[in-house]
Amino acid sequence: MLVEFRIGNFGSIKDEQCLSLVAIKSKENRPELIPTSNSALPFLLPCAAVYGPNASGKTTIVRALGTMKRIVRESSNESNEDSRIPVVPFAFDEDCSHKPSHFEITVLLEGVRYQYGFEVDADRVHEEWLLVYETKKAQRWFDRDEDRSDGKDPYSFSPLFKGQKEIWKKATRKNALFLSTAVQLNCEALRRLYSWISQELIVMSSGELSHVFSTARLDDPARRANILSFMNAADFGIKSLESEKRHVRGWRVKPGQTDVKREPVIEEWEQPFPLFTHSCPGGEAVFPLEQESQGTQRYFALAGPLLDILERGRSLVVDELDGSIHPLLLRRIFEHFLSRAQNKNGAQIIATTHSTSLMRWKILARDEIWFTDKGHDLATKLFPLSDFAARNNEAVEKSYLEGRYGALPVLLADGLDSELIVSEGCD
Repeated sequence: MLVEFRIGNFGSIKDEQCLSLVAIKSKENRPELIPTSNSALPFLLPCAAVYGPNASGKTTIVRALGTMKRIVRESSNESNEDSRIPVVPFAFDEDCSHKPSHFEITVLLEGVRYQYGFEVDADRVHEEWLLVYETKKAQRWFDRDEDRSDGKDPYSFSPLFKGQKEIWKKATRKNALFLSTAVQLNCEALRRLYSWISQELIVMSSGELSHVFSTARLDDPARRANILSFMNAADFGIKSLESEKRHVRGWRVKPGQTDVKREPVIEEWEQPFPLFTHSCPGGEAVFPLEQESQGTQRYFALAGPLLDILERGRSLVVDELDGSIHPLLLRRIFEHFLSRAQNKNGAQIIATTHSTSLMRWKILARDEIWFTDKGHDLATKLFPLSDFAARNNEAVEKSYLEGRYGALPVLLADGLDSELIVSEGCD
């Protein structure tokens, strides 16, 4: 489970920002919280909704998590010393262009807390570290630094970290992570952490949502029934779901190749597409995916991944979850994660959204609502509603739209006038 994520000098983020899924201490009864076996972190949040105006940095938070995952997953793939690391530093400060980007993630896996991070620029890894909390006291399993004199990075290892450390260290390129390299060379001690980041952390940008995963699950009768139930709980009126195979022609990457070195070729292949049967008193009709509404298409594309994440207890980070989805459907998605009956395995969702209806319905607690905003330096700030002294009965949506928490767009009259339109009650 995700505990927190820290990011600095990346995209619109200048100074380090932290997204935390640690539940704040409260006297309120909160049955949605995920209990853990870790006394230092007794409860984690199942969800977080991130609000803010356009271009305030919401997408940057999602992209930063996706970039960290990509670097971990691809770092040990076949490449060379000249392969570039996909990071872009903060652009509005000259000093930042000469500094590395900072990533750190803390996760709780089978009762053990892992705090792993690294600093990288486009050319190399500058620092890398891992702290492991099997008890309340941290064990610093490894530290990697940059030696500018001879190009050989110095490492320090804990005696509690077992294995062929010298072999793994020598095999790690300057532009590759030690974590990824060691796991590639059969380091079992780090495999659980590597697998969580590369496989159990699911990151979706707004343009990456596809029907393919949901369609593939239609081959399994039980999973098809679950998707149908998930869809009809949203009142789409679908009687049955099937799939048909079509010939598709397009660019594909050759099997076995990585994102580091791609050689796409034009190929033809068969791909399944969903068919939706609708019925009414006048009869039945079967529609292919492209004839369904944008909302139905998006909800179907989400159905398979969401049900899989809930089933496996994974962590989902998704940008613009509310795109083409009615607010009531957005609420239903969050309710799946907030329900301990439906979310039995500690799944989590972190989503950017503009739908303030979640605030109005009060299904999210103060520590589950987050904001992004930009200062005069154009740098993103990330902060939770719990930073404010909000009353328990406060109308959060109204207070947000009135500007009490910031993180609102600045509107100009008719898009031309320099006079600001400020809602009553804004600071």
